Amino acid sequence: MKNDALKALTEARPARLDPPGPPRPPGRLPDRLAAAMEEPPARRTARAAGPGRAAGPARAAGSGRGRRTRIALGFSGVTAAALVAVVALLVAAPGPPEPESAPVALSARSALLVAADGAGSASTGRYWSMRQVLTEALLVGPRNDRYVVGERVRVEMWLAPDHPRTPNRMGDVNLGAAPLREEDRAAWRRNGSPRSWWYVSTHNGHCAADDESDLCRGRRVGPPAPPRVWEPGERSSFWLIDGLPLTLDQITRLPGDPAGLRAHLRRAYERLGREAEPAAWEPATWDEWMWRTGLQLVVRAPVTPETRSATYRILADLPQVRSLGGTTDALGRAGTALAAPGRRAEGVTQVQLILDGRGRALGVREVLTTPEKGPRGDAYPAGVVLSERVVERAEWTDADPPAPAIRE
Repeated sequence: MKNDALKALTEARPARLDPPGPPRPPGRLPDRLAAAMEEPPARRTARAAGPGRAAGPARAAGSGRGRRTRIALGFSGVTAAALVAVVALLVAAPGPPEPESAPVALSARSALLVAADGAGSASTGRYWSMRQVLTEALLVGPRNDRYVVGERVRVEMWLAPDHPRTPNRMGDVNLGAAPLREEDRAAWRRNGSPRSWWYVSTHNGHCAADDESDLCRGRRVGPPAPPRVWEPGERSSFWLIDGLPLTLDQITRLPGDPAGLRAHLRRAYERLGREAEPAAWEPATWDEWMWRTGLQLVVRAPVTPETRSATYRILADLPQVRSLGGTTDALGRAGTALAAPGRRAEGVTQVQLILDGRGRALGVREVLTTPEKGPRGDAYPAGVVLSERVVERAEWTDADPPAPAIRE
């Protein structure tokens, strides 16, 4: 993409980077949610089912087979020296989750506005501190007895975009792969209970059935891998958000008001449609692209509290989003799932955001609703979770990152 494709996102540094006002007292719920919780249950239920957008069936996604859209993150300009990093935290299992507020029955729009209120009142700090677990579904096994395994990767980062003398630190560790569902475990046992698999993408549009290139021959998955750590540079690193590349400096300067942010993203979306490489961007309507891009901004990106709040408000205006009601995430935490239709190479999907009772994002997952066969004739089973991102921690903080020594 041409360099000027990014200028629309960095034309002005908004006033939201000025020091914020006094934070909301700890433990106080956002006003919208507090009011909803104070209502009698019968009245709240009647209001949720009353006038407004009906939770109708998800509309069909746009025609044409899209390329697989990954929630991907890339960095360049990595230093070669040994780093002071976060290896101990990467390999350690998370502690028991803190008690969560019980989800309240709200419409999708109301739930997103609650999240916007909470995000806007969040504290600021020197570091963007994030710890998440990513799971990707992989179709493996012999062609006549395919099954799905989930490969899990934990990602940890401490980024200080406004403090150039403070090093950014990032690491990840592959936690290994295992069969996802009971039927996958049964197929796994039928095939000798292997501990690793040779995975070849079944839906890579660039790989013909007889393609033996390095790109299409696949990779070994299954065994856990040692942690990796590095220091991403502020300007040489980039975030790839649904085809939208941004440096760390650029992403922290995104507008903090809904109108300004919507205008910036709309220009970027239109320019992507004209200039992006086909492999880097999956064609989609504005509403579909904004839902995907917005979820990545609110769940994982080091944007300011104002930008995160503005993103939630833009998402609240999308017409295709509906509430699926109560659910639990991979850690067993209770929440409410909001969903909109999507599309990947594997077929039509449902892209879900999970919010807890306080409007905090617990994660994102994408469920396959209508499978499609790939170039090799394989199809993922309907109902499988193709990808999931579970948030263990995501906050701005002044606390210094842990600094265990590592050995090269």
